[in-house]
Amino acid sequence: MKLFLSVLFALPLAAQSNVLYSWTIKAAPNDAAVTISATQDQSVAVPNWLFMQILIAAPTTLTAGVSAAATSFPVSAIPVGLALGNGVCISPSATLCAMTMSTNGTVGNLSLSTGEIARVTAISGSGPYTLTVTRGAIGTAAAYGSGQAVTFVKFGSYSDLAAALLTGVQALIVQNCAYGAFSTATQCAAIAAAQAALNVVH
Repeated sequence: MKLFLSVLFALPLAAQSNVLYSWTIKAAPNDAAVTISATQDQSVAVPNWLFMQILIAAPTTLTAGVSAAATSFPVSAIPVGLALGNGVCISPSATLCAMTMSTNGTVGNLSLSTGEIARVTAISGSGPYTLTVTRGAIGTAAAYGSGQAVTFVKFGSYSDLAAALLTGVQALIVQNCAYGAFSTATQCAAIAAAQAALNVVH
């Protein structure tokens, strides 16, 4: 019984710690490259989280068919604030990106459902719109017919997600008065003065 329980608890730990792939980053020329590894659990959960990061908008469709090699998507509408690096998700749903990553638990076994995220590289038009895209940034490029449901996600690739996470952390650091960012000096001085005034009152 003890052996069974130890094996039972070891299985999820193996999934969490098994490294499927790694990549390196080097933020400055004289830095030593740092290796970042992705476990099997991360390789399932992170894509599924990414697919749920939709840009809210009314359901959108392709206004003409496109081939698997086409790099222009004609769409009837786009969400407010659509930007380069966002993603166009082609899936069965008109309201969410219905792609999913899954595994059967076997080490290295990952399965991505049908669908595609194409990365937005240019936006033109005023309704209908034409989006220039990099096909198959996630998933596999395919041909689609006119009227195909289209949704939009915040990140057009895993690299866009990684860049956004790094930028977000940097923004939090800049906003912290302890770290002396020039652009926040006036704001931080005002906060310090207000805090000093409150301390006097209390």
